[in-house]
Amino acid sequence: AAAALFCIAGKQAVTARFLEGLRDIPRLRAVGRRGAEGRAAVVSVACEGIDPAFLADALGREYGVLTRVGLHCAPNAHRTLGTYPAGTVRFSFGPWNTEAHADAALTALRELSGRDVWN
Repeated sequence: AAAALFCIAGKQAVTARFLEGLRDIPRLRAVGRRGAEGRAAVVSVACEGIDPAFLADALGREYGVLTRVGLHCAPNAHRTLGTYPAGTVRFSFGPWNTEAHADAALTALRELSGRDVWN
């Protein structure tokens, strides 16, 4: 039980760090709760003026940051959240992710958020 609590606390810390860092990045916003408390270690990111598919592709190809993109089998939820039809870029943090992983993803997002031309 102690190991499970350690795992949950670790994922929550990584999620909190990611959410905090995301607040300063133009054109991107976390969907859902602002903080990590009461939240799963999953963060969906809405993109303003950026196609989420292009962002997710660049994250993977250029930075090695793997995400999921789209409506995540929940188009009606995205309608409610105002992210339909484009969807979001979803980050999921697991027990092996560290704050350094969150920082690397945030660095990539900062660099990509200013991009106007996508391949």
